[in-house]
Amino acid sequence: GQVIRFEVLTRLILADNIYGPGIFLPFIQRYGLSEKFDEYVLENTLKLLSSDFWRTETSLRKYCFAINISPTSNNFYMHIQNLVDLVNKSDIGTNVACLDFEITEGVLIQNAIHNDQTLMQVAQLLHDNNIMLSMDDFGVKNSSFERLIACDFDSIKVDMHVVSQLMNKDYSGKVAKVIMQSLVKLAADLELKLI
Repeated sequence: GQVIRFEVLTRLILADNIYGPGIFLPFIQRYGLSEKFDEYVLENTLKLLSSDFWRTETSLRKYCFAINISPTSNNFYMHIQNLVDLVNKSDIGTNVACLDFEITEGVLIQNAIHNDQTLMQVAQLLHDNNIMLSMDDFGVKNSSFERLIACDFDSIKVDMHVVSQLMNKDYSGKVAKVIMQSLVKLAADLELKLI
């Protein structure tokens, strides 16, 4: 019954039209601007958290703020190190608000640059700096348990497509229910948060 977690979302507003990331992120990735975009989002999140409103809110309760991070960088570890440096240089420490870097599973699998060792090093770097690491959009398209085995994630976020099937009375609903029951048990056994 309490709000404990937020997700930082970005939207592009042009001429009174609002565009979701499905529209503008492919261009950001195509032109190699993912790292700059991640930095921009993180800097603005930290700036927002330093506002009077959020300083008051976070003094009452420690909220978690999830931020999507693109794994399409050429040097993913160095990119994460740069983001950690931004956090550490800010006056918003991880003792004020929980930060959770989310990596979309589908993009991670498609990006063959990153091996399992790099992922584990990234997880260790984040954990050493009190930043959580989550796998986003788990359970669709190129879904694989390989990444759960390879990396020390703190949580997995089940893809909306799987969750939306739960209300169906047909075959897809029955299958979605069984999958969700299995994921709940899997997350509990692995001591992962499940969202």
